[in-house]
Amino acid sequence: MSEIEKLKRRSHQAGKEDKLRALEFMFYAHRAFLVDVDPILSELGFGRAHHRALFLVARWPGITVNQLLARLKITNQSFSRIVRDLLNAGLIVQSADSADRRQRCHFVTAKGEELEVVMDF
Repeated sequence: MSEIEKLKRRSHQAGKEDKLRALEFMFYAHRAFLVDVDPILSELGFGRAHHRALFLVARWPGITVNQLLARLKITNQSFSRIVRDLLNAGLIVQSADSADRRQRCHFVTAKGEELEVVMDF
């Protein structure tokens, strides 16, 4: 094996180790984040999908149904239940888009912002 091939192999292996280490850090961060949030969600009768939806609405005010569906990767049926729960809890509001009345835009309420502060780092 030539020196160049040896260097390529070492570089590839180092890259693989870096990726695995990054994935491990992401796993631990994700787990730590959920440990704190799960009891709060449970107390409200919500699940992690509710948290993800609230998180996205808080980060992208005016986000549409299609944009939320694409980011959440859930069915329309599941999405409808989650949004209904968040609306009924007063955590988000929904309004028609001024440019396209068929589109529904979502915004977090003050109550939703308070919950986001409690659940975020």
